[in-house]
Amino acid sequence: MRISSCTYRPIYKVDTLSQANILDAIDNFILRTRRLNIKFNAVYPADPCAFPFAMYISGKTGIPVKQEKFIKPEEKVLMVFSIFPDQIKKSGINFLTENYITEKIRTFRKQFPNSPSLLIASNRHVKEADIQLVLYKHPERVNSYKFLTEAYKNFYFPVEGEFLHIEESFWQISRQEIGLFEKAKRIRNNAMKLGYDDVHTDLIPLEEDVDILYWEKLEKLQLYTPSLPERKNEENFKIKYKKLLDLKNRKDSSVIASILETISQTIEPYFPVRVAYTNYEIVHDRKVLIVPVAREIVDGVELKIEISHLKTKPEEEKVLIELVENALKTLVKDILKHKTFRPYVEIVKEKGRFFLYINWFLDREVLNLLSTRINKKWLLSRLFYRKKAVSRKNELIKNLQDFKFSLENLTFLFSAMESLYAESPVMFKAVGSKIKEILEEKNLWYLIGIYALRCFGYTRIDGIAGNRELLQFLLKLKNYENFHQFFALENRYIFPVITERKYRPNWERVIKTDEPIVLTREVLNPQTPVTYTIKDSHGFFLGTVPKVIAHYMAAKEEAGKKLICRKFFFDEMMFSGSSYWIEVTVND
Repeated sequence: MRISSCTYRPIYKVDTLSQANILDAIDNFILRTRRLNIKFNAVYPADPCAFPFAMYISGKTGIPVKQEKFIKPEEKVLMVFSIFPDQIKKSGINFLTENYITEKIRTFRKQFPNSPSLLIASNRHVKEADIQLVLYKHPERVNSYKFLTEAYKNFYFPVEGEFLHIEESFWQISRQEIGLFEKAKRIRNNAMKLGYDDVHTDLIPLEEDVDILYWEKLEKLQLYTPSLPERKNEENFKIKYKKLLDLKNRKDSSVIASILETISQTIEPYFPVRVAYTNYEIVHDRKVLIVPVAREIVDGVELKIEISHLKTKPEEEKVLIELVENALKTLVKDILKHKTFRPYVEIVKEKGRFFLYINWFLDREVLNLLSTRINKKWLLSRLFYRKKAVSRKNELIKNLQDFKFSLENLTFLFSAMESLYAESPVMFKAVGSKIKEILEEKNLWYLIGIYALRCFGYTRIDGIAGNRELLQFLLKLKNYENFHQFFALENRYIFPVITERKYRPNWERVIKTDEPIVLTREVLNPQTPVTYTIKDSHGFFLGTVPKVIAHYMAAKEEAGKKLICRKFFFDEMMFSGSSYWIEVTVND
C-alpha cells in the first residue's frame, strides 16, 4: 500500500460522544501501536483535561507520564490533548482553542522535537494535531463538572520556559475521573452481553489507512508543526448611534415619551423595566424591555412599541398583559375620553421569550391634547434617570484618563465599568476604541490583569467578584483569547501580595525604614508547585505571589529572562488582603 494514499483524517466519527466510545478509540490506538511495535519514552498531558487519558494510556502500556523536567531532548514523547473545544460553556472559559494547541505544540517541540500530538476528540477536524481519534457531531459533556472545574484551575497558556505545574489533589481527581470512564465502559459491555437493544457502539471508521498514518507519524516522525496565525488587531466594535424617537416636532417627541413612561410606570411595581430611547439601550436581559419606533405620517404619528420579557412564567405573562392593558385604558379612556383610534395589541410567544406588540396611530388632535396634559416635571425626572447611562459613560472615560493608582480609585473604576456594562453593553463596547487608546497611551494595561485576578478569585479587592463577560471584552481589545494569554505575553505584572495579618509588623517596618523588598523563588512542593515569596532585605517574610502569575514568572525565568521587583503601592492606614502592591517587570 502506498504511503501517499494516507488521507490523515480523524480515525473515527460518532454522532454523540460518550465515555465508553472514547475508551474504545484509545484502546484501539494502543492495540495498533503495540502491534506495529511503536514505542514511546513518555506520555505528556498537553492540557489539564488530558490527565485522565494520559493516565489511562500509561496504565495500559506501562509508559510513564512525565513533565518537562524529567524528559530528555532526544526522547520520543506522546503529547495528549483532550476534547476540543471546552466542554463547559461559560463566560470567561475559552481555554482549549486552536491557538492554544498550536502554541503548545510549537513551544513543546522546541525542547523535544520527537513529540507527535494526539487529540482525543473534537467536533471538527483539527489539523494542528498529528492524529485525531474521534470526530463527533453532537456536543456532550463527558467529563464530570467537578473534574473540569479543577482542570481549568490548573490551566496555563503555553509560553517558552514553562513546565507542568499540577497540584497533588488534581492527580487524585484525575485518577477518580478515568475510573468513571472505565465504569461506564463496563456497564456498556455488560448491557451488550445481556442483549439490550438500546446500547450503541457507534464508532464509525473514517481513516482507511490507519496503520500507515500511525507508522508515518509515530515511528518515522513525519510531524506537522502548525504555523502561528497572524495576530490581527481586534476590530473595534462599531455601531452607529441612533435615536429611536427622532421626530422633528419636539412636542410630539415629549408626547410619545410620556406614553412610554406611563406604560413603564404601570409595570414597574411588578417587574424591572428598561425603556430604550436609543439603539445603545436595547439590552436583552431579565428586565421588561420596551422598544419604541415612531414615524411621522400624514398629520400624525404612527407609534409601534415592542414589549418583551425573557423566560416568563405563564402567570407572569398574564400579569404583564393586564398591566399593559391597564396602562392603555388609562390613556385612552381617562385621558383621551375615547377620542382616538384604539391601539392594536398583538401577543407573540417564542421559545424563551414573550412579546407584546402595540400599533397605535395618533392624529394631530390627540397629540395636541396629550401635550397639554403632560406633567412636565414628572416626565423630566424620569427621562433624567434614563439618561444616566450616557453620563456614566463620559464619567468612566474621564476617570480612566485621570487614573492614579489607589485602592479607592481602583474600586471606583471597576464599579463604574461594571455598572455601565450591566446597563448597556452596546454603549460600553461602542467606546472600546477610546478605552483601548487610553490604556495604550497611559500604559494602564496592567488594570486588565488586576481585574482578571479579581474575576477568577486570585485576589479580593472589594470582596465582590467581577464580570467575566466584561473581562473578555477588555482582553479582546488587545487581541487576547483569555486572561492566561494576557499573563503569558505581558512583561509587566502589578498585583497585591498574598499575606496574613501576623506579617503586618514586617510590612510596617518595611514602610517605616523604606528598605527594599526581595523576590525569591522557593523549591517545588506538591501543594504549591511554584511559589515566589516576598521578603524584606533582612529575610523577614512578607507574603507570596498569586499562583497564576507565579507560573508565568517561573516560565520566563526558566527561559533566561530577569525579574525585577519593586514596591508599587502600600496602604499605610489599613491592613487588608489588598493593602500591599508590588510591580514585577520582565527584562531579556
